[in-house]
Amino acid sequence: MRLVTLAWLVLALAGCSSDSSKVDAALADHAQVSELSPGSERGADQPSGIDQATVGPEGGVPPDLALPDKGPLKDKGTNKDKTAVPDGPTSCSATSKLRCDCTAYSTKAGKYLPLKGKVNEVSFNADFKVKVVNSLGQLKVKQVTVLPNNCGEWQGVTALPAFTYQIVTVGEDFTIQYDQIFPGVNKAVCAGCN
Repeated sequence: MRLVTLAWLVLALAGCSSDSSKVDAALADHAQVSELSPGSERGADQPSGIDQATVGPEGGVPPDLALPDKGPLKDKGTNKDKTAVPDGPTSCSATSKLRCDCTAYSTKAGKYLPLKGKVNEVSFNADFKVKVVNSLGQLKVKQVTVLPNNCGEWQGVTALPAFTYQIVTVGEDFTIQYDQIFPGVNKAVCAGCN
């Protein structure tokens, strides 16, 4: 049974159809090669039967059959949309998408975006939903007209923003507080950022 399953798997990886005659032929080839003695027509280091299709000359998987290596998948739970959120620096709070390194997870972009640079306020389909508060905001925002290079410095633009935001009263991703002197993550509010 394991041999039949392996044959189906090899044929699927090789791009063959699920035609049972091809599986039977592969099994017959495997049976013939398996009957050979170690010292006969094949070398001692040469793989046999179905293994020949998946093992390259150096003993590894041939490059055309190898899967791309994207590294290990790391999860840090799920966000509101039940999609995996990559692991990273500590979050500001359990309900906030804001992290201590001044980035926040955008479900629209599917990645963490730095919270600095050119921004555009929109009324729907934003990267982030923010709630403006007068005190104890998780992110202190300084509105600038040029060079928004530091955490919390936002320059309002209408074209080519780094990210978009929508001001809401409920259901926010994080809270902001306008502060022209000390922009950045408010460590007094974000317990994990101390």
